[in-house]
Order: sequence, then structure tokens, then C-alpha cells
Amino acid sequence: MQKAIKKPNSFKCYILDNPQLIRTTIDGKEETVKSADKGDYLITGTQNEQYAISPDKFNARYTYDIENKIAITKPVEIEYVKLEKEVEIIAEFEEKQFIPSGGVIVFKSNGESTFYGIHPKSFKETYEIRNK
Repeated sequence: MQKAIKKPNSFKCYILDNPQLIRTTIDGKEETVKSADKGDYLITGTQNEQYAISPDKFNARYTYDIENKIAITKPVEIEYVKLEKEVEIIAEFEEKQFIPSGGVIVFKSNGESTFYGIHPKSFKETYEIRNK
């Protein structure tokens, strides 16, 4: 498995007031549909995609600047496998997730077991590879 660390960055973000269905779309292709709960964080990523993340996962990966409504990345280290073809998985949040060729599947985040995908463009813009 390869390792990477999240680059310093900030993203538009706010806390959801009500449960909602969040559709994450990148390059015109739906990546996932997730049922988000009240109190989850809604983040706008590098491809203008939106995704919801639970407070526990958010706090492990970001700091929230409530005044400016932005998520500031923490230096999270991940272990992942790069995909040679597109796949559809059931991610840790129990929803289908489409990941195109060149994307990655994450198996560990800061040493904790996890399972989700990252689009290749988002991965390139938000992570720095640690080893090859």
C-alpha cells in the first residue's frame, strides 16, 4: 500500500441544519449519494463537488473556522491503493461510491481502518504522496 498526507488547504463548509440527501458529482458523473444528518458538515471540495461528513470524521480530518465557514485540513496520513480501472464500492458510510480509473481507495486514515474512494483530480490536488 502507498502512503500520502493531506496538503494544507481550506474548503467552504457549513453545518447542516436538517437531514438531506447529498449528491456528489465530479466531471458530470455522480460519485455518490449520501443521506446526511443534522449536524453533519457539508464541504465543497476542489472540483466544486459537495460531500457530507459526520462530526467525528470531520474533527479527525479538519478544523472548523465557524466565523469564515471553512474547513481547514489537518495533516492526515492515509494508506491507499491506486485504481487502474473504474470501480463502484460500498464505502464506509454505507453508500455506493463510483471511483474512476486513476482514483484511489483509502484503507487507513491516521492509523484507523476506513474504506472510501477519492477521485483522481481531488486526490492530486489534496494529497502529497509519501512513498511509491
